[in-house]
Amino acid sequence: MSESLSSPPVVYELSDYAALYRHSRGRLLRLLKRAIITVLGLLIAVELLSLAVGIPVDWREFILGVVLGALGLFLAARLPQLTARIAIRSAKRAGFLVPQTYTITTDAFQARSERGSTSINWHAVQRVERSDDRLFVFIAKRVAYIVPRRVFADDGAFDSFCAATEENFDARA
Repeated sequence: MSESLSSPPVVYELSDYAALYRHSRGRLLRLLKRAIITVLGLLIAVELLSLAVGIPVDWREFILGVVLGALGLFLAARLPQLTARIAIRSAKRAGFLVPQTYTITTDAFQARSERGSTSINWHAVQRVERSDDRLFVFIAKRVAYIVPRRVFADDGAFDSFCAATEENFDARA
């Protein structure tokens, strides 16, 4: 690619931050949910076994355990949204929630806003990953620029931007 390609202006929304959290920590979330379900299953199995062999069951502790497990599952499911709310509140307070434009060149991924600009050499980009409706350009393990599909006029423009990003990232060697 010899010319640069720019995105339309991007203003992050709550869903963008939640998508980043799910994308970068999805494995951890799945592990957390499995652990909670496993503990709940063990709790129920122990109580059923106690009943089967005639050991008295303390129903208050059992119900408390089930309620805490259900609360844990609920919070684990809501964690991306909760984290996104905190991130967007911080970004608003700091004045970072302003429109920004991303530009792809053969040398770098660039971000520009009214607050300034940055140019990140492709060698400094850790990874580029695409989901159905967003492109993530990771500059650290869990820190990424998010390019949402919704800012482009059509799927073709988004696909072209993603392809150019992936092509330049892959050509960094």
